[in-house]
Amino acid sequence: AWLGGFFCRAALGLEPVANFFFCFAWVGLIYTFDRLIARSEGRSLIARLGAAPFVCLVLWSAVNWFLYELANLRLHNWHYVLVTDHDIARCVGTVLAFGTVLPGVFWIDHWLGTQGVLTSVRVRPVRITTARLMGLQLTGLVFLALCLTDPEHFYLLIWGVTALVLAPISYRCGIDGWLRQWQRGEIGPALRMLLAGGMAGGFWEFFNFWARARWIYTVPGFDEWKLFEMPLLGFVGFPPFALECACAYRLLVWYRLAPAFGALTQRGPAR
Repeated sequence: AWLGGFFCRAALGLEPVANFFFCFAWVGLIYTFDRLIARSEGRSLIARLGAAPFVCLVLWSAVNWFLYELANLRLHNWHYVLVTDHDIARCVGTVLAFGTVLPGVFWIDHWLGTQGVLTSVRVRPVRITTARLMGLQLTGLVFLALCLTDPEHFYLLIWGVTALVLAPISYRCGIDGWLRQWQRGEIGPALRMLLAGGMAGGFWEFFNFWARARWIYTVPGFDEWKLFEMPLLGFVGFPPFALECACAYRLLVWYRLAPAFGALTQRGPAR
């Protein structure tokens, strides 16, 4: 009902919904998945988390995406159009919009888990060594250097940097991230997070297409083939981005800087 009502108002061009439609849409979608989770598990994930911790999650989500905005100052892969000229409204709307990123990805992933999607996928265990951990981090730093020095050809590599750099740190801390899961031969949770990222990406682009204030992509060589505003190649970045979100948030939870919930609960020693 929320999504339908605000979609109609946006289609009619009624403000402030038309300008901030993306925020209204994602609030409705996150709440919808939260109710689906409550139906499966008996209680809302937001209710279990609590109001103040959920606000903390929203703020960390905004911080996380602002880092990609910082990288985009060099990449120039997207820009925003028809954003409100009112400074306070623009700042608040920006934080709220970016604040839906982590809840959107994590709530979709959690709901998929309640449905038994990719809960267990066994593969041959991989031996994790110090050399391999260093190799992953070095690869991530090389990816970062390439996309910043030659963004025209290597811009896609930005979506692998965080997972490659942070996952070895999580492994050394003892966090049960995708590396430790792969070490056990269990890649189901990582695949589910990748799927959640793909689903979230589809929703992001669909809502963005119908919003008045939106982002526009400039992807060299692929601007002609699009789904909504996104060049088709760009959808490849959403699954690894979700894995990066999980890597970053696990470390925040480990250092007790962010609230723990769902499968993201491992905390380090109190400091």
